[in-house]
Order: sequence, then C-alpha cells, then structure tokens
Amino acid sequence: MTGNSRLKEELIGKFGTLVEEKNGKFLGSLFIRRGRIYWQKTPGEVNEEVRDALDARQRMWPKTANPDLTTRAFPNLGK
Repeated sequence: MTGNSRLKEELIGKFGTLVEEKNGKFLGSLFIRRGRIYWQKTPGEVNEEVRDALDARQRMWPKTANPDLTTRAFPNLGK
C-alpha cells in the first residue's frame, strides 16, 4: 500500500484472518510512505523501496510456505 492514508491495524488483522481461513499464510502488510507534494518520492524511488521489501520477504516466504507449492510456483527460487 502506498500513500499517506492510515490503514488501521484492526483491518489488517481481519484480512490476515481471512487469508488464514483459506489455508493461506499472511506475512503482514507493507506501507510505503510517498511523502507530501514538496518532498514526495518519485515513482522510481517508491518502486525501488517496494522491490527491496519484496526481496527481503521473498527470503522469508519459503520458510513459511508449503515446500511443495513453493517449489512448483517458484522453481528458480534460491538459485
């Protein structure tokens, strides 16, 4: 999620519960602060921050996911 809005922890928790009810694993949310008009990040800066966060989380996913599904979905993961 990007922007200056404030997503409430209660809503994030409800979403996590819905994911887990469908046998998923909710690893949390990611909030990227873009800033205000005079000191706002460029789209490239926001994309870089998202990519960095996803790279860090990707290392965590195989540890929490079903190994069979992870291998099928991401055959080159870790290579």
